[in-house]
Amino acid sequence: MKDKKKTTYILLGVLVVLVLIAYMMSDKGEKTTSYKKPVEQFFKIDSASVDKVELERNGKKITLVKSGIEWRLTEPVDYPVQSNFVPMMVSDLKNYKISSIVSTNLDNKNFYGFSDTGTIKITVYQNGVLSGSFLIGKEAVGAAQTYIKNVDGNEIFLADNMVINNFMRL
Repeated sequence: MKDKKKTTYILLGVLVVLVLIAYMMSDKGEKTTSYKKPVEQFFKIDSASVDKVELERNGKKITLVKSGIEWRLTEPVDYPVQSNFVPMMVSDLKNYKISSIVSTNLDNKNFYGFSDTGTIKITVYQNGVLSGSFLIGKEAVGAAQTYIKNVDGNEIFLADNMVINNFMRL
């Protein structure tokens, strides 16, 4: 008789636990969150209108200027640029998409490549007018993914369709 009582109590206990789990997992109405879906891009560009791109890394600045249909390196020296490098970079600037926020904690910035030596600052001009700037960290795990952030922002984003090597070849 004692075994039947013991079994009954165990089964009742399991039933209570299952009911609690079911209640906790049920939909309890509208939920709120502080997470905002990231913007698609920091700024939009028209690749045909891009006429100047500045790249800053390790305190050194490289300026690329479009002259007619050709691109030239104008800073630190004046020199023609290999023809296929700049279009690939401009294509990444036009086609990248921000897929998610990966961190809002600036203590993690080195992990994502935002250090004094690893960060590349990109500044883009269209038709002679500043379009915007942002920072590129290191490449991410996925194919054609890179970590990026606004110059003054705390959020670090994952960008799809951006290959960091297209910005480091020059």
